[in-house]
Amino acid sequence: MTYVPQDEPFPVAAGLGSSGGEPSLYQLIFECSPEAMALTRVRDNVMVGVNQEWLRLTGFPRERVIGHTAVEFGLWQDEAAREQALRPLTKGGQLCDVDVTLRTEDGAHRLMCISAVMVESQAESYYLFYLRDVTAMRMAQAAVHAGEQALEQANEKLNRQLHCTN
Repeated sequence: MTYVPQDEPFPVAAGLGSSGGEPSLYQLIFECSPEAMALTRVRDNVMVGVNQEWLRLTGFPRERVIGHTAVEFGLWQDEAAREQALRPLTKGGQLCDVDVTLRTEDGAHRLMCISAVMVESQAESYYLFYLRDVTAMRMAQAAVHAGEQALEQANEKLNRQLHCTN
């Protein structure tokens, strides 16, 4: 599925938004979104736009990101890992809630849930990415699961002891 906007060009972060000094509605939505968003040109995987939340989440400065691929500045471990994770996006134009490990600017590896869609504007294709850091949530889920397993084992042990005494 590819989204093609009807009323004005979408890749505002790439400098293709509304002309003049006033930002377009798309630029405002992109920049002010509480979700971390990035816009990557499909033909060369170069990042052409990131919003403030993306910068906060990853720690990378905008000048290190724009004009470079995510592999070049170290967000992805390597191109093979990126290609494997994004395969559904390249085949179907959409990716929903896929957990991947990405590296932040300070070198920390974080578990990120990514979604993405392909958009087209002015005869150019882009991937619009949404990122959420789910590291703490997945760790909490794992701890709950481990606790449930420990409780189940303790319950089974107690039941065995009760049956042995009867």
